[in-house]
Amino acid sequence: MTLVEFLNARLDEDEAVVKEAIAALERDPDALIDDGLGWYANNADSSGDSIVAVGPRRAAAEVEAKRRIVALHAPVDGNWGEVFCEECERYGDTNKPSPCPTLRLLALPYADHPDYDPDWKP
Repeated sequence: MTLVEFLNARLDEDEAVVKEAIAALERDPDALIDDGLGWYANNADSSGDSIVAVGPRRAAAEVEAKRRIVALHAPVDGNWGEVFCEECERYGDTNKPSPCPTLRLLALPYADHPDYDPDWKP
């Protein structure tokens, strides 16, 4: 699994939680509780998986922004078969290994995921 594939899979998971929270709010405006620290499912049976650390609409915007960053920094093949980040190349950051530091940093919050490769650490 590449770092881009890993990040896209984690963002798919994050997006599913956010969509669930938004749908719950649309069905029942009291479905989530804002305790001042974050938004939580208003449900005694909640496993905790539905916790949204920020408001669900902001969380959805963050997922979309991260998807755009991943797409912008996804590695491409160069003229001689080398792989590089086109965005970093554009700004003269040509000595950075692929995956680029931007993608490595985006993956860091998921470092405890079983599919995370320690070689991706920034």
